[in-house]
Amino acid sequence: MPYTTMSTEEASEYLHLDMRQLNKLIQRREIPYENIRGQITFRKNHLRDWSTTRILSFKEKHLQDFHVQAHNKQETPDRHQPFLTGFLTPEYCIDYIPVKSKNKILTFLADKAFDTGCVCDAGELQSLLIERENLCPTGLEGGIAMPHTRVHSEYLFLENFLIIGRIPGGVPFGAIDNKKTDIFFMPCTKDDQLHLYTITRLALMVRKTDLADRLRDAADIYEMHEVFVETEQEFVEKFVDK
Repeated sequence: MPYTTMSTEEASEYLHLDMRQLNKLIQRREIPYENIRGQITFRKNHLRDWSTTRILSFKEKHLQDFHVQAHNKQETPDRHQPFLTGFLTPEYCIDYIPVKSKNKILTFLADKAFDTGCVCDAGELQSLLIERENLCPTGLEGGIAMPHTRVHSEYLFLENFLIIGRIPGGVPFGAIDNKKTDIFFMPCTKDDQLHLYTITRLALMVRKTDLADRLRDAADIYEMHEVFVETEQEFVEKFVDK
């Protein structure tokens, strides 16, 4: 459940951090926690918010380190394989998002996700997307945004999948470089560990390859899908363990 309370040991496992790293974050008050009568605990939804924001702000070296650390957990896919390709079909690509405001974009993406048949409640997904953006925008540098749900519901997604969309010319979306956003990645996963790992893979691919520009130049949804498949394969071959 998203509001589960975690011990330090459980938080360490959830965040792919060793106890030494976690204790340093607690000492520096750099991570949300509660101290009740001397007992340190964490709320799962707070950790998820913190961890996704932290991953998206990582420098490249830290992203690579997390990619390796997270892979050491049994529930994550093999980082030496293009696992995101299995989450995407041409029908999950959108070559033109026909709306411009942030909330309308999120609503459009939620409806598109619902149309895949892998989402139980479009309204809940929309609310969670908007709540996450209000907490902290998911716009990144280079015209990229990675909207995702604020909390994880075990019953919201029936399958793991990825939505990719674009808005030619871009729109303001709270990007950290204050530039317009024109490429959107929306990961939808059935569990939190995979969610964090998926965001890490996407962030690395965007930084280390020309994925965004190739998506911009794609002629249609079929070429967008082909571009993504080819780029993830290239990423695995060129950058994993390099």
